[in-house]
Amino acid sequence: MRTFILTTTCAALVSLSAVSPAVAEQRPRDVLVPLLLGGLAIYAIKERKDRKRQQAPATPAPAQVDRKVLPAACYTRVNTWDGRVGLFGGRCLQRQYAHVDHLPRQCRTRIENAQGKVRRGYAARCLRHFGYRMSSR
Repeated sequence: MRTFILTTTCAALVSLSAVSPAVAEQRPRDVLVPLLLGGLAIYAIKERKDRKRQQAPATPAPAQVDRKVLPAACYTRVNTWDGRVGLFGGRCLQRQYAHVDHLPRQCRTRIENAQGKVRRGYAARCLRHFGYRMSSR
């Protein structure tokens, strides 16, 4: 609002400053041109401000996303020599979860399954301890 008042005042002053010396020296018809241009400038500024004000309520607010909800598609159970372990795959989270950088580092893990293949990701139990949960499937 402050910028609107300042721009309107400046536009009015500029248009009137061109008119005052012109009144003394020129014909009355030549005085109308600067007044008309100043009026058009003020009208254009007002219309632009009104359009912006109408567009602001029209745009919906972005939905709040809960950072503590992890995608269920990234959850897997890995069979290890010590039993089954819940794991959120690291690569899957990189693709489907925007806040991977904010996950607790303590939960990062490497798990070797029964066949000797190494899986990297985040331990589900550890993430649950820090307040993270899985989205509904």
